[in-house]
Amino acid sequence: MKYVDNPLLIDGHKCDLRLYVAVTSYDPLMVYMYEEGLVRFAAVKYDMSGKHLWNPCMHLCNYSINKYHSDYVKSEDPDVEDVGHKWTLSALLRHLRANGQDTSLLMTRIEEVVVKSVLASSPAIVSACRMFVPHARNCFELYGFDILIDSSLKPWLLEVNLSPSLGCDSPLDVRVKSAMLADLLTLVGLPAVDPVLRRPGESRRPNAQSDMLKKLGCRRVQSADALAAPTSKKTSRLVSSTLALSPEVSRLVRTAQSEFERRGGFVRIFPSAESWKRYGNFLDPLTGVTSTSIIGGGGHFVSPLTSTPQNYNFLLHQQLFPELAEIPPHDRFTRYERALLRGHKASLNERSLSLSGGDTPDVSEDDQETRNLKIKILDYIQEGSRLSQHQARRIFAQYLGWILQNVSSGRHSETEEANGDLILRFLQKSSSNLRTPYFVQ
Repeated sequence: MKYVDNPLLIDGHKCDLRLYVAVTSYDPLMVYMYEEGLVRFAAVKYDMSGKHLWNPCMHLCNYSINKYHSDYVKSEDPDVEDVGHKWTLSALLRHLRANGQDTSLLMTRIEEVVVKSVLASSPAIVSACRMFVPHARNCFELYGFDILIDSSLKPWLLEVNLSPSLGCDSPLDVRVKSAMLADLLTLVGLPAVDPVLRRPGESRRPNAQSDMLKKLGCRRVQSADALAAPTSKKTSRLVSSTLALSPEVSRLVRTAQSEFERRGGFVRIFPSAESWKRYGNFLDPLTGVTSTSIIGGGGHFVSPLTSTPQNYNFLLHQQLFPELAEIPPHDRFTRYERALLRGHKASLNERSLSLSGGDTPDVSEDDQETRNLKIKILDYIQEGSRLSQHQARRIFAQYLGWILQNVSSGRHSETEEANGDLILRFLQKSSSNLRTPYFVQ
């Protein structure tokens, strides 16, 4: 056990991450990490001297501990991601990038921690699955990874939670966790069955062949069957190459493809274009499972039910990435920094919408988001709607920045005089609300 004495500090506060990782299969290994997570802050500012080791609200970031502290700030607005002592992962990454930090490198290291943790525990789980799970797609697991980041942007694994808590104590929790759960159920392909359609007198026990036909007729949510068939050259080569494979391997490839198409907000981190080169040395060349010699054992891992093991991980990598082309990592890591635009209020149909032909593809996501925010604010003002406290502060901060830019550029007029009076009145009023008031002349 090691105490990290140089944690990453945000405004003087220590923080850790809660990330959600879904493993839909262990052989072959399929690992997804949700693009949005939660950042939990300690209520008391961190002291490097170590004189306050007794204070858990300084060194621990658990919400269950810090929520009772008098200085804990709880965010009441689900649309605000960087206020109070709980942020979203995307808000933290945007904050770090604005301060000159390499967020792509940070997310690369975090993905490595997640994949290596799953690989370390996979031999025993694969053995149990082959012994007790008759069908590989019958089960999945959602893990809660708690990760601490130090001042050099090195992630440290605190713990991995089986069946992590999905309780919602704030609107931000509801927004993040509801979107994650909806995407998780879509990822694993649970059939969407409306319970209202069940007749009141219908028996709940399965009734012969008619019930089976009804279940088979239920379309999976955003399943690959409902999507347009891909027509790219790479996909056509992939389909032609699978014809020579065994039925079992062909089924695994089709399952991986359909799962990837309905991943929603989940990012597949294993397998990926660079994962075999990065983690192939950890896998047994015969079975494709983590080599037992690496984790303290010896010899090859052999399934208790089969005498001829197959390296499904290597076969799947060959089929998904036949050219072994390196996909630019920034295309994947930018997803972690985008704001979560949906949550518990979004419907399933909204998740399958794509850009229409009238949209301009040349506009970046950030520019489009800024433009939509301006239009939304103007609509609020014209309709007489009240802005939230946080929205008003952000708008006024932008206004102050505009005034400062005009003053520093040398442009000065009577309009700036009036703006200066408004700013002065604001400072005089806000000074009275501080614990240590200051005086403005």
